[in-house]
Amino acid sequence: MKAVLQNTAIDMDTPGFDENTGAGFIQADDALQSFANPFPQVDSMHLQDSSYAPGTDPITVVVNGSYFANNASVIFQYDTIPATVIANGTQLTVNIPPFMGNPPLTVYNPPITPNGLDGGVSDSLYFFGTIPKNVKITVNDATKHFGEVIPAYSATVTVNNQSLAQAGLTLSDLGLTDITYSSSATTLSNIGLYYRRAASAVTDLSNQHSA
Repeated sequence: MKAVLQNTAIDMDTPGFDENTGAGFIQADDALQSFANPFPQVDSMHLQDSSYAPGTDPITVVVNGSYFANNASVIFQYDTIPATVIANGTQLTVNIPPFMGNPPLTVYNPPITPNGLDGGVSDSLYFFGTIPKNVKITVNDATKHFGEVIPAYSATVTVNNQSLAQAGLTLSDLGLTDITYSSSATTLSNIGLYYRRAASAVTDLSNQHSA
């Protein structure tokens, strides 16, 4: 640790070690980043050439933030795209191909430590505003006779009244990879109306159907 702090310090007096300033001014961030990648943070993004249209044309995007590692990349839709990091880790550029919908863009710093606990994925940026805003989960209606097992569950997910495919999103993007289902009906329930509900450990699902 002492060697890491010395090697990443800013020289302040005569070159190298000296009695007045030692190895120099300690740079804690640089010292840590010499053996572990930081968690990237994003602030904003803009087009390098605004004459091109996102989604329709191939575009070059400039992402502003902090703690972008030299080997950072961009995750966009289903692809991990190489990026060029500039401005001392506070800016990067990336080439984005044409796309449909409004998929999220994130910056990814891969881990470099043996345990793989460093690095990570930034928050999401969107070309057309922070969508989704209205996520609707509709559980399928069903009927059953007395003594029959509960009919199989399924759900339709829409974002701002668009299908996931139209919105360019997945259940993983929405944090809905762990949907579970329940019903107030049982195998021996009498004639009547019973709810069929969806639940998620990380997402509040308020739209539920009856059966």
